[in-house]
Amino acid sequence: MVSAAPVPQLRLESIMRSARSSLLTLVRRVVDHAEAEDVVQEAFVRLTTDPVLARPDGEITAWLRRTSLNLAFNRARDVGRWRARTERAETAEPADPAAEVIRSEERAMVRAVLDELPGKQRSCLLLRHAGYSYLEIAETLDMPAGSVGTTLARAERAFKDHYLQAHPRTDQETR
Repeated sequence: MVSAAPVPQLRLESIMRSARSSLLTLVRRVVDHAEAEDVVQEAFVRLTTDPVLARPDGEITAWLRRTSLNLAFNRARDVGRWRARTERAETAEPADPAAEVIRSEERAMVRAVLDELPGKQRSCLLLRHAGYSYLEIAETLDMPAGSVGTTLARAERAFKDHYLQAHPRTDQETR
C-alpha cells in the first residue's frame, strides 16, 4: 500500500488560514454563527486526513467549500439543534423585538425555500451569493464551468418561484 507523501505543516496551516474567513461567510448562509465555527472546524479536521491534500491548493480549497457546505446542510437538518436554537432565541431579549422577529422569520423563510431546491442549485446559489466566481463554483461542485451560469439561472428562478408560491405578496406589498 502506497501512502501519500506527508503534507508540510506550513502548507496546511497556510491553506487553513487563507480559506477560513470565506468558509465561515459561506457556511453562515446556512447555519448560525456558532454552528458555522463548528462546521468549518470539522471540515479542517477532515482535511487533515483526506488524500486531497496531495493536490494543488485550488483543488483543496474547492474540496473545503464542498465539504463545509455539505456539513452545514447536515447541521441545518438536525432537528434537535434547530429546536435548541429556537428555544435560545425565544428566551433572549433582542434590542428591538419586532425587528428581530421579522429578521428571524425572513431567515427561516429563505432557509426553507433553499431546502426545497435541488442540491446543486442550492449550493450554486449559496456560493455565488457568497461572492465566489463561476470557476470557483465549478471547482467546488465538480461541474463544467460553462454549466454554472445555467445552473445559477435555474436556481434563481426556482428560488423566486418557490418563495413567491410559499409567501405570496399582496398588491400593497408590491407597491
